[in-house]
Amino acid sequence: MFGVGMPELLVILAVALIVVGPRRLPEMARAIGRMVGQVRAATSQIQRQVEREMSAIHPEDDRSDSTRPPSPPAPDTPAPPSDSERPRDH
Repeated sequence: MFGVGMPELLVILAVALIVVGPRRLPEMARAIGRMVGQVRAATSQIQRQVEREMSAIHPEDDRSDSTRPPSPPAPDTPAPPSDSERPRDH
């Protein structure tokens, strides 16, 4: 979550409590929650629109799972050396 842990959240909450006050803090938290929800809804709507436009431009491509990047190819790992190939320590 953006590298913010519990201690940082407590500091942010304490500063907000001092700045906003205990009476307005719940109201502010609800307003911020609504804004975050609206931003998420807008970004998902934009993402769906872009996917529709891309499928209209390239109908032969399967864009149903375009949110996940393609997995990288598996690295070629050589077999471990046998006992006869390993260097010996004297």
